[in-house]
Amino acid sequence: GRDERPAHRVSLSAFWMDRLEVSNADMRDVMQWAFDNGHVRVETNGVFNVHGAPRELLDGDDWNAEIHFKDDRFTVLQGRDTFPCIEVTWYGALAYANFRSLREGLAPCIDLVDWHCTFRADGYRLPSEAEWERAARGGLEGHHYPWASPGEKYWEPVRGRHANFWGSNDAYENEAGYNLSTPVGYYNGKQRPAGVVMTN
Repeated sequence: GRDERPAHRVSLSAFWMDRLEVSNADMRDVMQWAFDNGHVRVETNGVFNVHGAPRELLDGDDWNAEIHFKDDRFTVLQGRDTFPCIEVTWYGALAYANFRSLREGLAPCIDLVDWHCTFRADGYRLPSEAEWERAARGGLEGHHYPWASPGEKYWEPVRGRHANFWGSNDAYENEAGYNLSTPVGYYNGKQRPAGVVMTN
């Protein structure tokens, strides 16, 4: 797009990134830890951070929310544990990274007062735009995706075996319900949509 030009080189230091999306079960476990340790409060419409500038982290009253809270426990809609977390805000993604860091004894990267990132901390954080682009391309240069996809017509090389998209005909395309995502790890670059969930 126009707001992404001119194309330019970016140098990156080495970085680590989770291989898979954050699942509903991952989010549930971290938010439960945060609740048990006084870092979040739950209201009827969502989950909010207690410290710093309060923001909505998870949307709890949206029609397709898959993480629920009752009797001081976070739960996931039946059968959706392994699916990617949805109805999480940008602030929620940042807070998840901080709470996960604290839970694992790492230094949090995000200041919950002004939501800026300290990149030198050893905790979890969201990737920068350049880090995300590098990871999304699988290290390939001159391609849009981790498979051969040169040129300006980036949509042409995308097939159902590569990614979940409307009309990809994966095994979850017409599942009963409302969230047409696929389980975390279903696509590994070789997956053909046969309904078999790929393990980590």
